[in-house]
Amino acid sequence: MQENKIQFYGRKKGRKLSKEKNKIVNLLGPQIFIKKSNLNTTLNHSSEKNYLEIGFGCGENLLNLSKIYPESIFFGAEPYINSYVKLMQKIYKEQIKNIKIWPDDVRLIMSCFENSFFDKIFILHPDPWQKKKHKKRRIVQQDFLDALSRVLKRNGTIILSTDEKNMKSWILEQFHIREDFEWQINHIKEIFNKPDNFIESKYSEKAKKGKKIINWFFFKKK
Repeated sequence: MQENKIQFYGRKKGRKLSKEKNKIVNLLGPQIFIKKSNLNTTLNHSSEKNYLEIGFGCGENLLNLSKIYPESIFFGAEPYINSYVKLMQKIYKEQIKNIKIWPDDVRLIMSCFENSFFDKIFILHPDPWQKKKHKKRRIVQQDFLDALSRVLKRNGTIILSTDEKNMKSWILEQFHIREDFEWQINHIKEIFNKPDNFIESKYSEKAKKGKKIINWFFFKKK
């Protein structure tokens, strides 16, 4: 995957940040933002257990898991400013010390991580890009799975969720042709089971209110 050819199609900005939110960014950003220039320092202070959530939205699960496993480091990538600032407010309020944020498209930094660095990677409700002509915009692509496979430890797991039918099929199609991942499932009913210690996010609650069925997929690296 060539980072200089990556094109981001989503939105990065919404409402203008308030003075309070800008204050949080300026105060906390230098401590928790990942930069390519300081990534080596960040990695040197990493834990035996390292987790990555891609497109974490408001960061509900990232925050919850960071409190359950305080000795682990949680890396989160989210390009949408208004979303990651909401997480930063919670981090500041609750004095969380084990979350690092990459405030941009995760694909721009994947090559900077060491081989076999992460224990688990989460991709929850990725944008389905429903139109056929836009399917190349979906983040789950073969070159991206190559990158995830490289940074994921052996027997590490990628956990994905979606409530969109097209995305459910797409995920299975993309992983079906992989020889380095194995779908972890014993019975088809397991795709409806949310992982232990995961909580309902704002997005998943919205999906349920719309009577959409959320499917969960677990793929282990061989």
